[in-house]
Amino acid sequence: MSTVIFSIVFSFCMSVARQIDSEGKLTVPDAGDIAWFIALAVGCFVACKILGKAATLLREKLLSGSREDNTNVLLWKRLIPVFIFLTLAYGIVLWGVYPGFFVYDACTELMQFIKGTNTTWHPLFHTFVMGKVITWVYGFNENYNQGIFVYLLIQMLVISVGFTYIYSELIRYKIPKAIRIICLVLLALFPPIVMYVLCSVTDSLFSFFVIMYTVQLIALYCTPEVFKRQPYRYALLLLFTLMILLFRKNGIYDIIVFMPFLIFMGKKEYRIKLAITSVIAIVLFVLINNTLITGMNARKTGQQEAFAVPIQQIARVYKYYPESFEEEDLKYLASLQDMSRWTMYNDKIADAVKEYVDGKAIMQDPLAFLSLYFKLFTKHPVTYVNAWLLTSYEMWYPAAIFDCYSGSQYEEVCYFGYITENPGWRNLAENYIDKVYRAISVRMWPHKIPIIRFIWTPGSWLWLSIAALMYIRKHGNKNFGKAFVFVYIVYLTMLLGPASLVRYVAYIFVIAPIILCGIFLPDDQTE
Repeated sequence: MSTVIFSIVFSFCMSVARQIDSEGKLTVPDAGDIAWFIALAVGCFVACKILGKAATLLREKLLSGSREDNTNVLLWKRLIPVFIFLTLAYGIVLWGVYPGFFVYDACTELMQFIKGTNTTWHPLFHTFVMGKVITWVYGFNENYNQGIFVYLLIQMLVISVGFTYIYSELIRYKIPKAIRIICLVLLALFPPIVMYVLCSVTDSLFSFFVIMYTVQLIALYCTPEVFKRQPYRYALLLLFTLMILLFRKNGIYDIIVFMPFLIFMGKKEYRIKLAITSVIAIVLFVLINNTLITGMNARKTGQQEAFAVPIQQIARVYKYYPESFEEEDLKYLASLQDMSRWTMYNDKIADAVKEYVDGKAIMQDPLAFLSLYFKLFTKHPVTYVNAWLLTSYEMWYPAAIFDCYSGSQYEEVCYFGYITENPGWRNLAENYIDKVYRAISVRMWPHKIPIIRFIWTPGSWLWLSIAALMYIRKHGNKNFGKAFVFVYIVYLTMLLGPASLVRYVAYIFVIAPIILCGIFLPDDQTE
């Protein structure tokens, strides 16, 4: 029954995304659309059954033998080659794209840090750490490129250590060696993962800490006894929670929403400690963030970010149905920003409309904004749905082409922020590594290759992870799925963003392989 439900839901979502992608809006489905929906649902059902049987056969084969390998070798000796392999794989790419991927958001943060014009638009902790490292190196040789390189080198090493730790956890769970090796190769060589290991935007480290937090949740729900033997895991949970809060502004909402799940999905004996751990992390976040605001003399800006979807929806109504606005409505819009900005509506990205909206005015009188918002919603509900889908469908559509920033530096697509912004610089396409990553980032052809094109999209990995969790729930460890509730909560919040960008959900490229490893997690995970 679960396979039937999954197939129907998947087919429905793909039908909606396909229509939005081709038509730019929802329309009444015709006979061809209905036939496509039915065919896809049947195909998905058959594929799930075939893949499920193949997974069962492979699982039984791999788990039927000895679950230990090289038991006479100390764990740390087994992990050193893993760490070396990861650092070499990332290091070669970092050398090829020297000084690394220093993209526009990081550029803005650094320039604000240098000039002392910091704002709360971007996470201040990331601005402070990155700014300190880059300017410290610059103080020695007055070379920003070397500063950017050192910062990304440090980030690369931190993530390599984290991924090595993940590999050690796979060993502890007795995941078959062949599966571990496949997962390791993917972590080291899959371009979308490598891109964010070597990218300066705050989303890279945020994704990393979401992954590390999830790894601790797997231990908490699948092998809770380890928290008794290794109480430092509570400290790791606290650390990763704090980092999630510090590296993304809406992290606080993700953590607060997840807290009840975190506490009540586990054993009763752990609940008090888990609650205390989460509360301490939130308190520390407030203290650190307020200290940074004061110490860096940062202006509080960016309140409109929380209203990105509503602002986009109002702008779409204004573009297609201007007659729906009464005089007092227009006066209110003009109080938020110049009316010329409301005419700059773009289907796939809210930046042009919402960037200059007076967020403080909305926060001071939210009822006025909500009154207009719901007034227009009652008149144009489908327009609201279309506006939201157009900025979010690519996050869950396997056939998506990320092109909301296409043009100029991004050429044909904006899959990845490949360009090194000032004050850094890079001579483009000087070697094959540079050419490959440039093609994936800004050219269309890698995203048009039949079948292979789907491996680039986060939507493919999202649906694959959901299907794998459904299989594990039925055939594997029953507690495994609890560990990924947080990931999907974070993913859902990203659907409320101003655009569909891969960097918002880059963690899915690592989370999905971890979930696939869970297929081979033995049921008797006793400690």
